[in-house]
Amino acid sequence: MEDEKENLWVSTYGGGLNYYDVHTNKFDHIDVTNNLLEGLQTDSEGNVWMISNGNLDKYDPQFKTYSSFFLTRS
Repeated sequence: MEDEKENLWVSTYGGGLNYYDVHTNKFDHIDVTNNLLEGLQTDSEGNVWMISNGNLDKYDPQFKTYSSFFLTRS
Protein backbone atom coordinates (compact mmCIF):
# COMPACT_ATOMS: atom_id res chain seq x y z
CA MET A 1 0.00 0.00 0.00
CA GLU A 2 1.41 3.39 -0.98
CA ASP A 3 0.92 6.20 1.54
CA GLU A 4 0.54 9.94 0.93
CA LYS A 5 4.33 10.38 0.97
CA GLU A 6 4.72 7.67 -1.71
CA ASN A 7 6.35 5.28 0.78
CA LEU A 8 5.19 1.66 0.84
CA TRP A 9 3.57 -0.39 3.60
CA VAL A 10 3.95 -4.12 2.97
CA SER A 11 2.16 -6.90 4.82
CA THR A 12 3.52 -10.40 4.70
CA TYR A 13 1.75 -13.53 5.84
CA GLY A 14 4.16 -14.67 8.53
CA GLY A 15 6.48 -11.66 8.45
CA GLY A 16 4.28 -8.88 9.78
CA LEU A 17 4.23 -5.26 8.70
CA ASN A 18 7.12 -3.64 6.87
CA TYR A 19 7.75 -0.07 5.75
CA TYR A 20 9.74 0.97 2.70
CA ASP A 21 11.04 4.55 2.67
CA VAL A 22 11.50 5.59 -0.96
CA HIS A 23 13.80 8.46 0.02
CA THR A 24 16.31 6.37 1.98
CA ASN A 25 15.74 3.20 -0.07
CA LYS A 26 15.42 1.13 3.14
CA PHE A 27 12.93 -1.36 4.58
CA ASP A 28 12.00 -1.37 8.26
CA HIS A 29 10.16 -4.18 10.01
CA ILE A 30 7.50 -2.92 12.44
CA ASP A 31 8.15 -5.16 15.45
CA VAL A 32 4.99 -4.35 17.42
CA THR A 33 2.62 -5.78 14.80
CA ASN A 34 1.25 -9.29 14.54
CA ASN A 35 3.08 -11.49 12.04
CA LEU A 36 -0.07 -12.79 10.32
CA LEU A 37 -1.51 -9.79 8.44
CA GLU A 38 -3.91 -9.56 5.54
CA GLY A 39 -4.79 -6.47 3.56
CA LEU A 40 -3.70 -2.92 4.27
CA GLN A 41 -5.36 0.45 4.10
CA THR A 42 -4.14 3.86 5.21
CA ASP A 43 -6.45 6.59 6.45
CA SER A 44 -6.30 10.39 6.16
CA GLU A 45 -4.30 10.62 9.41
CA GLY A 46 -1.56 8.26 8.18
CA ASN A 47 -2.64 5.26 10.26
CA VAL A 48 -2.26 1.81 8.72
CA TRP A 49 -5.23 -0.57 9.13
CA MET A 50 -5.05 -4.32 8.58
CA ILE A 51 -6.77 -7.62 9.38
CA SER A 52 -4.95 -10.06 11.65
CA ASN A 53 -6.27 -13.34 13.06
CA GLY A 54 -9.85 -12.13 12.59
CA ASN A 55 -9.20 -8.80 14.34
CA LEU A 56 -8.97 -5.27 12.97
CA ASP A 57 -5.55 -3.80 13.75
CA LYS A 58 -4.23 -0.25 13.54
CA TYR A 59 -0.64 0.97 13.48
CA ASP A 60 0.00 4.66 14.12
CA PRO A 61 3.42 5.44 12.60
CA GLN A 62 3.58 8.89 14.17
CA PHE A 63 3.45 7.53 17.75
CA LYS A 64 4.56 3.98 16.85
CA THR A 65 1.57 2.45 18.59
CA TYR A 66 -0.32 -0.70 17.67
CA SER A 67 -3.94 -1.42 18.58
CA SER A 68 -6.07 -4.50 17.97
CA PHE A 69 -9.86 -4.49 17.91
CA PHE A 70 -11.76 -7.74 18.37
CA LEU A 71 -14.35 -8.30 15.64
CA THR A 72 -17.47 -9.98 16.93
CA ARG A 73 -19.38 -12.41 14.79
CA SER A 74 -23.12 -12.19 14.60
